[in-house]
Amino acid sequence: MRSNRERWRRWREADWGVLLRCLWVIPAVELSVRWMAPRHWLPSSASTDEREARSPAAAARGREIARWVDAAYRRSLFSPTCLTRSLVLYRILCARGVPCRLQIGLRREKADLEGHAWVEPGRKDPEAAGFEVMLSF
Repeated sequence: MRSNRERWRRWREADWGVLLRCLWVIPAVELSVRWMAPRHWLPSSASTDEREARSPAAAARGREIARWVDAAYRRSLFSPTCLTRSLVLYRILCARGVPCRLQIGLRREKADLEGHAWVEPGRKDPEAAGFEVMLSF
């Protein structure tokens, strides 16, 4: 128990801020995706210039925040889908001023049509390979 306390004390204020924001963003996104029309939970427009979203500093901060979002999801009552996890990450990155893009793509596998959502520069998503971007915010 003592080692956990010492580790928690080393966290930066920004890390605590991400975790606290996750406490209300995760349930809000999960419930809105389940109970509301997409116009209520999808972003209204593109928020970031493509060059800003691909900068190394934004990518590093995005990956760090993505780890915190994943940690918060592991301790929440909800199990994330790629869409809900991406929406939570997108909202937190935007609130922190980190340039990012929410991507939603489709691909056809034989007779099946598959969808996937991811955030750039949140983290490199190996599952995003092969998906054609249909919506980008």
